[in-house]
Amino acid sequence: MQATTSKGIAMEEVPITEEPLPRLDVPYYLPVSLIKFSLLCLCTTNLYLLYWFYWNWDMIAKRKKKSMSPLLRAIFAAFTVHSMARELKEDAKEAGVAIDSNFDSAAGLFLILTFGPALAKTGEILTSLNFLALLPIVSLMQQINNERAPKCPPNDTFGLWNIFLLVFGGAFFGMVLMGNLLSFLQWLG
Repeated sequence: MQATTSKGIAMEEVPITEEPLPRLDVPYYLPVSLIKFSLLCLCTTNLYLLYWFYWNWDMIAKRKKKSMSPLLRAIFAAFTVHSMARELKEDAKEAGVAIDSNFDSAAGLFLILTFGPALAKTGEILTSLNFLALLPIVSLMQQINNERAPKCPPNDTFGLWNIFLLVFGGAFFGMVLMGNLLSFLQWLG
């Protein structure tokens, strides 16, 4: 028997197969390697952190169906990193991933490195290293992604925009470093 449309046009019947459609693995968190994360943070003087926090908060909000503003949470990352660490702990527990470091300490260190050097007037160099406190968090995010979305690419290669940011951001960071060094040498001399 041949099926017809509502206008009487004959259609071929398509057999329904028992096989499910291939599952597309979506990462739980923004996939990025530790080296790529570190270099992009350093060379963009932490502007990459705004991007990184935004997309991670956006993924959390969508996955957990929470009403939140990822942009505001990214802008005020120093104050929201503690709640991200809590979300990360919950997801690690659900994924069966062992937690081997204290994320409250990492979040606290991020807050101190973000504001401490500026308050103590020790310069921008220490503030630009605040991303180092997030490395255990990024590492756990990678582990959760590997467990929950094993087919998801690890995002460990550098694309054209990444290279652009590394070259020009690295040159800018080098100039800032040289300026601080010259200022220090002048102060000594």
